Amino acid sequence: DSEETLLYQEGENIQNYGYIFNNVVTNNININIFIDDTNLSEYDVVCLNTYFKELVHLLYIQFVLLDLQRSTSIDPLTKLQNRTSFNIEMKTLVPLAIREQMKFGVLLINIDRFRAVNDEHGDDFGDDFLKLYAKTIKDNIRTSDIAVRFGGGEFLVLLIHVESEERTIKIAEKLKDVLAQTYLISPNNDRFKKTVSIGISMFPEDSSDINEVIKFSDIALNEARENGRNSLLRYENSHSGSIEFF
Repeated sequence: DSEETLLYQEGENIQNYGYIFNNVVTNNININIFIDDTNLSEYDVVCLNTYFKELVHLLYIQFVLLDLQRSTSIDPLTKLQNRTSFNIEMKTLVPLAIREQMKFGVLLINIDRFRAVNDEHGDDFGDDFLKLYAKTIKDNIRTSDIAVRFGGGEFLVLLIHVESEERTIKIAEKLKDVLAQTYLISPNNDRFKKTVSIGISMFPEDSSDINEVIKFSDIALNEARENGRNSLLRYENSHSGSIEFF
């Protein structure tokens, strides 16, 4: 008593099948299931209908939940991770990093005087500018690294398993230079560009608490902005000496 269950393929003669299940989940999703068995009783058909209806319902719920999870973990404008999904991912990644003795470089990047972009050229242009900067950041880090939209004109980059502090600073320098040359043609038909300021910290050198490490990047970023912007600053504990500029 062998049975073959398969999805309908276009051009197939569906009359060859003993059982046909059809269910319209939404206007865009139509599910067809066929069983190659001509000896099914009425009871068998009733049972199969009930089973497949429940199965399709459960699958659709899972599909909706996954889609919802995906939409809530991605910033809708830049398509980067958002802070919520980043915090969730860190709960798994940080213990792994501690166990495997991995280093993380944390870069907090802020577009200098970003509010002036919207004031000068409007919100739509500002959104396009953010999307361009997000893409530029993503294109200039490894696929294993993490880029996050932190809000406004601020981004966080987590460099996974980076070799050293020196390597982290070189990557930050590269991003700073590339972003400074990234432009968008403005409504005035000129090349609109902005510089960035970057605060740098290291995990686990600065702290084994990733949230504290990010806070240190924020402290370094604020110092960089207060000292003229368009610069990098590596966080240093105030007890170990003065802050060093790069």
